[in-house]
Amino acid sequence: MDTSVELCCGTHLQRTGAIEDLTIISERQLVKGVSHIIAVTGEQARQAREAGQSLAKEVDSLSLRVKQGEASLVGAQRLSREVGHLIDTVENMAMPQGLKRELHATLRALQRVANSAIRKRETKLAAEKVPNLLAKHSNQPVIIDTIPVESPSVSFTRCAFLFP
Repeated sequence: MDTSVELCCGTHLQRTGAIEDLTIISERQLVKGVSHIIAVTGEQARQAREAGQSLAKEVDSLSLRVKQGEASLVGAQRLSREVGHLIDTVENMAMPQGLKRELHATLRALQRVANSAIRKRETKLAAEKVPNLLAKHSNQPVIIDTIPVESPSVSFTRCAFLFP
């Protein structure tokens, strides 16, 4: 069968020029060969594009800051939260679908970089504090072992608990 049979629940027009402008803001595949597409037209299409372009500038600015890095753990954590906030904003913003996918991919990569920076700073902080803990408690028996955890801060918290 060469005929496409589709159901459209949208507005019907007398002439296509009445649309003025069209931007697809959402597209997802329902089943193989069937997609659900949401588009806006006219002024809403222009606003969606402008919102997307504005967010793209924010992502570019944040990308530079993440790549430059933060010297402190608190600064790295703040950058990670900013990336998370922009991920949520992009997810919920009406903007061209292609740009949304691109920004989402960029932000996910930035989130990985930011989280890696946090882990590095946590490791550095733990390495700086361990000698002081050992010196402070040099008269007491010490057990040294490794604890496989995702975040060194969890290990450090557990060590601090052992040496009240």
